[in-house]
Amino acid sequence: MYFIQVFLLALFASAIIIQLYYYLFRFARVSWAKATVSASDKKEQEPLSVIICVRNEVQNLEKLLPAVMLQQYGNFEVVVVNDRSTDATEDYLKTANQQYPNLKVITLEQTPPHITAKKYALTMGIKHATNDLLVLTDADCMPASPLWLSGMAAAFRNDQTKIALGFSQYEKEKGLLNSFIRYETLHTGLMYIGAALAGNPYMGVGRNMAYRKSFFLEKKGFIKHRTLVGGDDDLFVNENGNKKNTGTVIGEEKLVYSVPKKNLKEWYRQKLRHMVTGKSYRKGTKTFLGLYTAAQLLFWITFIALLSLWIEPYLIISGFLIRMLLLYYVMISGSKKLGDKFANWYIFLLDFLFVFYYIFIGMAAFFTKKTTWK
Repeated sequence: MYFIQVFLLALFASAIIIQLYYYLFRFARVSWAKATVSASDKKEQEPLSVIICVRNEVQNLEKLLPAVMLQQYGNFEVVVVNDRSTDATEDYLKTANQQYPNLKVITLEQTPPHITAKKYALTMGIKHATNDLLVLTDADCMPASPLWLSGMAAAFRNDQTKIALGFSQYEKEKGLLNSFIRYETLHTGLMYIGAALAGNPYMGVGRNMAYRKSFFLEKKGFIKHRTLVGGDDDLFVNENGNKKNTGTVIGEEKLVYSVPKKNLKEWYRQKLRHMVTGKSYRKGTKTFLGLYTAAQLLFWITFIALLSLWIEPYLIISGFLIRMLLLYYVMISGSKKLGDKFANWYIFLLDFLFVFYYIFIGMAAFFTKKTTWK
């Protein structure tokens, strides 16, 4: 019995130490980082192309396109790739083409068998882009301010920068599902942006990121993972990003909001697709993420076990409080720095549910070989 107690205490302490490392040296880097300063002088702004791929999303596109066109940026074009839409997308784009002279529409009738639909649509949009600097987003997104493009472009003031990682949060709505979606998104954002700030970029989100067309073509685009449904954003960064060529874009004006899933089924399909893609990450990245997830799981298991057995209760509760207070700090301060304050008092509950989410989705992803984009 004594050995079991010591063993559980050692596991509990190890789990806390590992998590504190991630909180302090990954998550907290976002809290302590300086917000990206946008270039206000239009003469300093490099021409850029915004790439948006759509498929049957006319209602979202009707909201997004005018907002992008109102961006306070000197010289930019918007390339919309209409991927086999069967709704009113084509009609809307014909009308928009007459209204916006800087709009370029690419219409796809089919997808070649050697590449997945989203990657083919993106590749076509990139190839038809006029400018070298590319900013990517999705049809169901919305820039938080008219300074979004200038903020994304500011990351490329450094000539070495080839990739810029921004943050995209989901819109706030009522309900536990929405709170968890926003918590998981913030959690992921703090991890990948913090890792990039630490010189170890491993992913980005296609809802808000940028890279150079010349870099994309040099690296042969998505050729290494062209048959995977996901990975047009995170796998590209995972394969090609490094300390020197990857920058971050931080601040309220550079944030992009997305429309959240409304029910568990839709959200589950989305996260399963992301998790399946994660199986193709570099070994080092999988170790980095796996260690953190294992520490989270171990923390909650040993905490419940030790408290149930009433083993060193004051020590266990003290460790629990230290860990939770630091978690609250990095989540709330980090979200504020990114531009969307996450102030839920029940973060501890969301953190507890987060463990079961990873177990369930992870097991499902392990046995899933194929997912779909739309």
